Amino acid sequence: MRLMQMVIDGLEFARRDNRACGQLAVAELQRVAEFLVSAKGELDCEVRGGQSEDDRGHFELRLKIKGELQLRCQRCLGALRFPLNLNKRLRLVGPGAEWPEDNVEDEGSDAVEASGEMGVGSLIEDEVLLALPISPRHETCNTPQQQGTKQDASPFAVLRNLKTD
Repeated sequence: MRLMQMVIDGLEFARRDNRACGQLAVAELQRVAEFLVSAKGELDCEVRGGQSEDDRGHFELRLKIKGELQLRCQRCLGALRFPLNLNKRLRLVGPGAEWPEDNVEDEGSDAVEASGEMGVGSLIEDEVLLALPISPRHETCNTPQQQGTKQDASPFAVLRNLKTD
């Protein structure tokens, strides 16, 4: 089954130490599409269930997402290569259970509500969205001025030439 359409029972998946892995086409990430110049490529993804390694032993999902996105630079609107290498732990909180006060123990951990129908594709897409920069930009861009026009040219120079006496 394809990862984007896969639906799991989160707690049962974690209790059984299940694992799902495969490739997810960037084009399938519809909520990410507005940030992309190109939807070509694939992401290597793995979702693994299990218990946490700390003394509490709560159930969690571990997500690994690796690949590359072609984002749109917000300065020059050109393509910006954005490598992804995510390792996230999602602590599963049962329906009606109390949310942990320390739900974010470190940068690689979050808490999510476990349900009987958790979309694996949605979990992956959520983590990709959270990893995107707020305003992706190149360190230095090739702006139109740098591509051959005069640095001191006025944007109104063309209008000045149209002026009639």
